[in-house]
Amino acid sequence: MSKDNGGPAFPQGKGAGDVWVTDGGMTLRDYFATVVDKDEYGELLYKHVTHDMAVSLAGPKPASKGIDELDWHMKVRAAIRYRMADAMIAERSK
Repeated sequence: MSKDNGGPAFPQGKGAGDVWVTDGGMTLRDYFATVVDKDEYGELLYKHVTHDMAVSLAGPKPASKGIDELDWHMKVRAAIRYRMADAMIAERSK
């Protein structure tokens, strides 16, 4: 089952009668993940996300310091943003 992406954030396309065809663009899920409130996100990340939660989101943390560890932290942050976006889409569809 695919995740609900909320449809296009900024639909553009061509219409012919009752048929409307969108042409690419950012999904609402991508948009929500991009515009997450920085204070809300920071509080969630630094006060509520445990190491075990981060590992479940991004896999094991690399043993070595450096670019691999940086990439892991980026994956954690991206996963949190998309989880927040998914929650926003779920709430929107109620």
